[in-house]
Amino acid sequence: MNTKTVRELLFEGYDDPLLDFLRELKIPTINIPFSKFGWFAERNESSTYDGTFNMFTGEHDITKLGVMSLWNGNNRTDFYRDQCGVISGTTGELWPPVNGKPDISLFVTDFCRPIKLSYKSDFSSMGIDGGKWVGDERVFDNGRNYEPNSCYCTADVAECPDLPSGVQNVSQCKFGAPAFISFPHFYLADPTYLNNIEGMHPNAEEHEFYVSMEPRTGIPLRVRAALQLNLLLQPVERLE
Repeated sequence: MNTKTVRELLFEGYDDPLLDFLRELKIPTINIPFSKFGWFAERNESSTYDGTFNMFTGEHDITKLGVMSLWNGNNRTDFYRDQCGVISGTTGELWPPVNGKPDISLFVTDFCRPIKLSYKSDFSSMGIDGGKWVGDERVFDNGRNYEPNSCYCTADVAECPDLPSGVQNVSQCKFGAPAFISFPHFYLADPTYLNNIEGMHPNAEEHEFYVSMEPRTGIPLRVRAALQLNLLLQPVERLE
């Protein structure tokens, strides 16, 4: 049995003859931009891994400060249909001034879409007052309770939703890998995930996704942007 370390599987990557085989086939629909297998291989210390961002400076409209206009030269992606493919939100390092308690939007390159965060409470850090915005049930809703999310389903429209709420299929965003994103421990997800996977203990204190910031400057005070990567593994009949 061939084993790999966690570091190799996640960050360093490792040589895989399957990747070499796929490159030799030169299939137009398969484009593997990495030389090694590893979920975050070649990401550390890379200035280009997450792509190229074009965003507004706020010079002519302060409400657009830090808001993205293009990602890799495009104002939408081909990974999701309709309005779900539109590039929007900020990259998370800088936000425009926030008046009141509206939703804010953050673009996440790991699954090629923005997510909306809702205001939860006041927040203070080192004497600076601000607000706390969190990811709620809408983020990974499958469209049944929050209809705008219905276009994140990548199956045929007639088959949507194809997953219980709380998990999103991001395979198209990740070069066809069987990848699914959720909050850690399936926090806020449909109970079916917890009932079928051992060891899950979701709670807001440890697993809530949030951004706390000073609203007049848009400067983050504290961020916990934890997400859980899930890979679909299926049994394959062994050939003798």
